[in-house]
Amino acid sequence: MADPGPDPESESESVFPREVGLFADSYSEKSQFCFCGHVLTITQNFGSRLGVAARVWDAALSLCNYFESQNVDFRGKKVIELGAGTGIVGILAALQGAYGLVRETEDDVVEQELWRGMCGACGHALSMSTMTPCESIKGSSVRGGCYHH
Repeated sequence: MADPGPDPESESESVFPREVGLFADSYSEKSQFCFCGHVLTITQNFGSRLGVAARVWDAALSLCNYFESQNVDFRGKKVIELGAGTGIVGILAALQGAYGLVRETEDDVVEQELWRGMCGACGHALSMSTMTPCESIKGSSVRGGCYHH
C-alpha cells in the first residue's frame, strides 16, 4: 500500500500553531529582578493599545544595575522618572529611600505596576501621575507619601 503522504491538517498545524492566546490582542509576562537587595516582581502587560510603555526596557535595567554597582544613596533625594513605562527605576529609587514622582502618559500601565509593587510595601514615598507630552514639571510636584494624584 502506498504512503498517503503528510496529513495536510498536521502540516498546517506546524505552520499555524493553535496555542490559546497566541494571537490574542494582549498577554502578560511576569518577571523578577533583584537589585540592591530588593526583589522586584514586574508584570509586563503587552498589547497593541499599550504601545512601548508595557515593557521593562534594557536601559531601565542598566540604570538599576548602575544604582546597585555604584551604591547610589537615594535617602532624602527627590527623584522624577519621566516616561516611566513599568516604573522599575522609580520603584527601586523609592525602595532605596528616595521621594519619587513617576510620570507617564499611559495611566493604566504605570498605575497598576506602581501600586502592586509599592503600596504593599509602603513606608516608601512614591507617587504616580500622568502627563501630557509637552507638560512641564515643577519641583513642587515631588512630594513624599504613598498616594495617587
